[in-house]
Amino acid sequence: MNTLHNLKATLLFGVLILGTLSACKKDKESPIPSDSKTKECQLKTVSLDVQGTNFTTSLTYNDKKQLIESKTIANWGTFGTLYSYNLDGKVAQKEEYEGVNKEVNARTSYQYSNNVLAEEKTYYKMDAEFELVQTKRFDYENGKLMKASLFELENGSEIASGYFTYHYNGGENVQSIKGFEYDDNAKPVETYRRSLSYDTKPALRSFTTMMTDDPNFPASNNILSDKIEVFDMDTQTWEVDEDNRYSYTYDSNNLPATMNAGLMGTGTITYACQ
Repeated sequence: MNTLHNLKATLLFGVLILGTLSACKKDKESPIPSDSKTKECQLKTVSLDVQGTNFTTSLTYNDKKQLIESKTIANWGTFGTLYSYNLDGKVAQKEEYEGVNKEVNARTSYQYSNNVLAEEKTYYKMDAEFELVQTKRFDYENGKLMKASLFELENGSEIASGYFTYHYNGGENVQSIKGFEYDDNAKPVETYRRSLSYDTKPALRSFTTMMTDDPNFPASNNILSDKIEVFDMDTQTWEVDEDNRYSYTYDSNNLPATMNAGLMGTGTITYACQ
């Protein structure tokens, strides 16, 4: 089962662009920190250079300042994401497309309870139909995300396939995530480990989404390191899947304007602030 091993793209441009396409948790960005507290900023463009290839993402908002589309253009094609919202202004559905004709190949729906995300369902297009491939349900404690339970369909019935647990160090930033899969005896086996560190600058929600490919990721500062290890069932050993480290320069609003991730590439980020 690849459920726990496919949370994050293996290349930086995948992490950044896919995350950017998902940056739609709130109608508006959180107020930016430090010396510009009166301003609100929206992520507008992300231009990434990865091993000589450029990826440029543009984001479009409606008159309610809700993200409705993000489109990425690369030298080999175009892809993007479309969004719709519920009456409370929360994203209800996102659709991922490819090509200039915007052919949708994946769809995710979101359900909320007590103003937090309660359930997430992901569908992939198989032939001409969309099929449910995974359901996630979330548990919180004192407002913090503590557990994400994973379910899959097997012969038409929903079965529990695994779960993630989230661990903090006294603040709002998750410091580590552990992933478990159920074996044939329904025993949870740890197969995934993720550890993170942060700077001290408050981050926009959309930038955290960019870095994690998760619009609900529990962090409030910019990520400096992000290491993922997976357990190889065959060799019974832990292997490093990713070990990303980031440095930034900041604009006059104290927001990341450029990012350097070493061999994984560099990026330029722009915002619209008012």
